[in-house]
Amino acid sequence: MRVILKKNVENLGKKATLVEVKSGYGSNYLIPKGYAVVANKKNLAIFQENKRQIEEKYLKIKQESEKVARKLDGLIVSIPTKAANNGRIYGTITPFQLSQAFKKCKIDIEKQQITLDKNIKTIGTYEAKIDLHKEILKTVQFKVIAE
Repeated sequence: MRVILKKNVENLGKKATLVEVKSGYGSNYLIPKGYAVVANKKNLAIFQENKRQIEEKYLKIKQESEKVARKLDGLIVSIPTKAANNGRIYGTITPFQLSQAFKKCKIDIEKQQITLDKNIKTIGTYEAKIDLHKEILKTVQFKVIAE
């Protein structure tokens, strides 16, 4: 029996995939629980259209991420913060602060996309990894300066 999964099913497949299962498993468990629908002509047509739309959306998001990646090439943002005379800053630099610095440059990057390798507690130049898309990981430099 061929079914189209409506939800992720462990050890079977992910949402919106076409799978072959035993007829008893499909008709007694997957379909009544709402995990799948029978792969008939009508449902296959809907499945193909949904798959096409998902692929278009995925491609659009990837293209937008590539544009952002090009904007980040060679860009070094500065994060001003209060610091002592010996170069130690008060507190630490967080992904949120880096996100705000990018927003000032008109680049929209969320704090969840930013990964810092270590806690930043001194003035200097550092690197951060930015996960723009599951296929696009960008490393950028930024400066921590005293106010």
